[in-house]
Amino acid sequence: MKNSHKDMKNNHKDMKNNHKDMHNDHRDMHNVHKDMHNVHKDMKNNHRDMHNDHRDMHNVHKDMHNKKKKKKKKKKKSFGFLPF
Repeated sequence: MKNSHKDMKNNHKDMKNNHKDMHNDHRDMHNVHKDMHNVHKDMKNNHRDMHNDHRDMHNVHKDMHNKKKKKKKKKKKSFGFLPF
């Protein structure tokens, strides 16, 4: 059975809308992909910063130990006789 002109017209309109939707979806995909790249870049930078901060922490800790070592301990005064 042949499609009526009205059916064909509706079909064509649906196709057109589907095609437009496809384009929009495709554009959205690109944008999401771009966002993913940016998020990944941020993650990478954050990770690198974490490593650097961690290394700095170690260095600060090491410095603290070294400063402690250099301090001279005060000697207690010793009496040559019993103080009582």
